[in-house]
Amino acid sequence: MLQAIRDKATGLVAMLIIGLIIVVFALWGIESWLGEPPIPTVANVNGTLITQQNFNNEFQHSRLQRYTLKYGAPNVKKTRELKKQFLDEKVNNIIRFQAATENGYYYSMSQIETDLRRSPGYSRDLYANYLSQNGRTIESDLALRQKTVYEYQFNYAIRNTEFFTKGELLANWKMQHRKVEFSFVTIPAKSFHNEIKLTDQQLKDYYKKNKKRFIVPAAAKFSYIQMDYSNFTKIPSVSNKDISKDYLQYKSNYRSPSTRKASHLLVKVTKKASAKKVAAALKKINEAYAKLAEVQKSRRPGDAPVKVGRLFKKLVKQYSDDKFVAGYVIDPVKQKSLYDALNKVPIGLNSKPVRGDKGFYILYLTKSTAGKIRPLDEVKSLIREKLLGFKARKLYNVKVEQMTALVFENSESLEVASSTLKLKIKTTDWVSKGGKFTGVLQLPKVRTEAFGKDVYASGVIDDSVNSRTINLDNGKPEARSIVIRLKKYRPSSYKAFDQVKAEVQKLLLVEIASNKAKKLGLSFLKELKLSSDIKGISKSSAWIVKKSGLINRFNTKLPKELVQKAFKLGVPLKDKKYISSVQLTNGDYIVFILSKSEYGTMNKVNVQTQKIYQLGNAAMYSEVLLHNTLDLLRVSADVVVKPQLVLKSDNEN
Repeated sequence: MLQAIRDKATGLVAMLIIGLIIVVFALWGIESWLGEPPIPTVANVNGTLITQQNFNNEFQHSRLQRYTLKYGAPNVKKTRELKKQFLDEKVNNIIRFQAATENGYYYSMSQIETDLRRSPGYSRDLYANYLSQNGRTIESDLALRQKTVYEYQFNYAIRNTEFFTKGELLANWKMQHRKVEFSFVTIPAKSFHNEIKLTDQQLKDYYKKNKKRFIVPAAAKFSYIQMDYSNFTKIPSVSNKDISKDYLQYKSNYRSPSTRKASHLLVKVTKKASAKKVAAALKKINEAYAKLAEVQKSRRPGDAPVKVGRLFKKLVKQYSDDKFVAGYVIDPVKQKSLYDALNKVPIGLNSKPVRGDKGFYILYLTKSTAGKIRPLDEVKSLIREKLLGFKARKLYNVKVEQMTALVFENSESLEVASSTLKLKIKTTDWVSKGGKFTGVLQLPKVRTEAFGKDVYASGVIDDSVNSRTINLDNGKPEARSIVIRLKKYRPSSYKAFDQVKAEVQKLLLVEIASNKAKKLGLSFLKELKLSSDIKGISKSSAWIVKKSGLINRFNTKLPKELVQKAFKLGVPLKDKKYISSVQLTNGDYIVFILSKSEYGTMNKVNVQTQKIYQLGNAAMYSEVLLHNTLDLLRVSADVVVKPQLVLKSDNEN
């Protein structure tokens, strides 16, 4: 291109043309010349880009979906808040991943796939098929898992550098278990109610000033169609030929469970037993198990496990709450936990401790016989039921696919899908975001779609489209598929004054009474700070002085606000007492004088509790250390964030 310019222009003209091209490339990149705009990015973390499209997709299908399932669809303000949090987490995750790789943490994708292969029933084809349904590949999923492993390694390494010394433990316990004592006087807000006379004008003025408190939220009605799996279970039929073919093909699947005979060592404890009794039972069973495990330590590598029959019988006499039985059949259904505990246990060896109906068991396997393939007549009804289920699901899935296509192609209405598939269009009650839900809107998945941006469309019916097909309880007899759309919308409004007059009167009465209680309380506080004689001042006003007694910060008998305020004050001395006040949420005003404070001691705390407390605090401080480390890494990292792209994206409802 430049050569062509040279051929057709010389001197000043050519220089101007080339200069113009250079400016265009410098300012907007070569993509602007080629007609391909650059991909918008919301953040650049040391060269790693977070594109706007990827951010929106991940936010929509993870953070927003989880929030909506739990709390209902968020408003615009909350959505922006969630986006900021999500972007911050993504940036931190990239920094964490980069730090992990720079510091030599390594776990290859082949190792991750090897771990996956060890999962029961793993199939690479099924794995790939499942991922493809969600728009992902095995390679992208393994890469995501690898990042997660690196982030975990980084977190683990930082957290485990923190420790909590004995001195820190004592100092922390001292403050956490501090006790205080104070005298206090309560000025009840209700004591002013009778002297307050409210006029209509006062009520109207309060209503106008606080009108936002009396909003009727926006509401909507939704229409929907529903296809039930149960409607297809009686349609298909299965021939004897189909049954015989399935039996021959999957004969090994119709094997009866293996027969397992075992003796047991039982430490009895009921399911409703206290934590103390359960702990005692666990301690006893673990002691017995430790003695059995000790035997295996004596064998050399490669030797067969040492049989423990005689020792087991001896330990039953010493530890068991039941008599020794030479061997009895373990029922695979009624005693499933015991039966499963013997999986992969060789004959002549014992299981690990396991919880059963009567308590904790250690089982000693005496005999195991492989199950036999059951005859066709015995499993005929089982196969028939299975094949009927397969055929019913196939019919159901075909119809669901047809419904999905119809509601997509005719997104402005449910009528076409309804008439074609003979499905009745149903309507929900009036509902508001965050309100009480009934019918299908009680289902989180349905609610998420109903209040999503495509269906709810900010209440504009002409902009609303049909939802995606919502599949519920797949693989279960109660499976169903729903498509929902906005039918009616009622914007938010203010309740009329006459509707809320009684409520306004109550609120204003409480507000005025609270202010009067506070005014009187502050006057009392002023006097108390001058004399410190709480009894004398109270006597003249006929107020009752109460004593808290020595209380800790976890006290629930006294008002929470009072307890919190008392523990924020310093330690009183003989010549210095702390005087303060606090207003409760019900409007009552409390004036109090702190007279005593005692630090907590660990004199009567056992070693185990001390250790638990020490580990708990170390864990807490390790989280602080991790947070501070991330802050330091982020400060030193080259991070460019474009929050304006995040906030103006189209995921807000």
